[in-house]
Amino acid sequence: MVSSLSKIDHPNLCDADFARFCDLARTQTGLEFMGARRAELERAVILTLAETGLSDAGALWTAVADLDANHPLRVLWISKLIVGETHFFRNQPQFEALERHILPALIDRRRGEHRLRLWSAGCSTGEEPYSLAILLRRLLPDWEDWDITLLATDVNVQALDKARHGIYGAWSFRQVAPEIKQQYFVAQGAQWSLIPQIRRLVTFAYLNLVDSAYPSVMNNVHSFDLILCRNVLIYFSAATIDQVVHKLHDTLGDEGWLVVGHTEPSQSTFRRFTPHNFPGAVIYRKPAMLQQQLPRSIPEIADFGPVDTPMTAPPRVAIQPVTPAPAAVEAGTMTANPSHTKVLPVPDSATTLALCKAGQEEEALRRLEAQVASSTDSGYAAYLAAKVQAGRHKLPEAERWVQIALERAPLLAPAHCLHGLLLQEAGQPDAALAALRRCIYADADCVLGHYMLAGLYARLSQHRRAAKEYATVSELLHGHAGNELVPDGDGISTGHLLELVSLQSSALKNADMKTRQ
Repeated sequence: MVSSLSKIDHPNLCDADFARFCDLARTQTGLEFMGARRAELERAVILTLAETGLSDAGALWTAVADLDANHPLRVLWISKLIVGETHFFRNQPQFEALERHILPALIDRRRGEHRLRLWSAGCSTGEEPYSLAILLRRLLPDWEDWDITLLATDVNVQALDKARHGIYGAWSFRQVAPEIKQQYFVAQGAQWSLIPQIRRLVTFAYLNLVDSAYPSVMNNVHSFDLILCRNVLIYFSAATIDQVVHKLHDTLGDEGWLVVGHTEPSQSTFRRFTPHNFPGAVIYRKPAMLQQQLPRSIPEIADFGPVDTPMTAPPRVAIQPVTPAPAAVEAGTMTANPSHTKVLPVPDSATTLALCKAGQEEEALRRLEAQVASSTDSGYAAYLAAKVQAGRHKLPEAERWVQIALERAPLLAPAHCLHGLLLQEAGQPDAALAALRRCIYADADCVLGHYMLAGLYARLSQHRRAAKEYATVSELLHGHAGNELVPDGDGISTGHLLELVSLQSSALKNADMKTRQ
């Protein structure tokens, strides 16, 4: 993600307007425009004014300040603020390290469960995640038998729309071998279209790296084997860089890899990681949890040696559906029972979340286990324990705890919601649907239940049902302040969730239009 604008003649913003737009850009993108970058922000304002016809900078700020991420005016403003400069297989030494060493080691490590989780953070127009997808196709002859998550996110909705189409001009191929272009792309006049088999491997979504919405099991941004966050951090302030790097560390699974741009901040910024030297590239690895407890200085970068011997991953856990209570309800016809008594949470979920954010999951689990062992537990502590284990991607333990929670509290809606997510992770979409419907049955106002149900319907191409659930989420959140936290949402605000609903509803409409064409 690179911010640059061509020179044009324009009046300077007054200091007050400049300060307001700096704050706006920081909030909406995380980018800093102080000092030498002032002219770039001013040009973005002027270019946006020229296309909208608004009278002045004050009118633009008033118009765009409170819009959701998918509103056309905000999309235009962000597109002028951020101009992505990227191409396929950018920074060849890094991609050579990925192809020859890191991805093969990850594949060997995950072969027992046939599962890989990768994230391109700040993906711009998609060349980076599609390059990863091409590598996976080359390294995994049996790729169709694998559960592959390749998430690509950005704050620039206009760039994400272009990425989803997968059509590129010659400038995107300036470091691409001819045989790759011929094998994975189809000529369309002067442009080239990515083949559907590669395009379908990547999921594009809006995500602001400075938001609190990750890591979270609720939006599937957690436990990644590999994160690419290149040429993004250099545009943040020092404080924001520390915040984002901390969150990226927590979003990786144990021994996961982080790839940053070669011009990113010094190694001291990545002190929680272990640097590994590859020819022409330094790539960071998150130590295993026990290793992270030991004091460690950053080692000298020496000549490249073999990647650590991969460990065999445990087999995928078989997760069982839970029988609904108090009575079975036929799938697809559930309605809330107003007489149901909601289970009141006994343990302090805020304390649990704070401990997990601080990297003290074991202490959180110790407290929750003590709560479960007490006679006063209503099942909520077991649910929280399941949530902690799911966030660590320990699915067998998460399944065990969620079963305990539902045995003690059959109408605990968040536990049914989490169970639905675990069933999705286990590749059981039908059982996941049943669990999420039980969640809505237990609590018709469970925002996350409706949101997760919408996402699963969308993945199953049941677009009409997905749209209905997204509409329900919007209705439930109507009138709430944007900075309110969604219950059991791992720090997701109502404003951010509404932005996601707006973006995903638009994606559904676009998918329907393509189907009809």
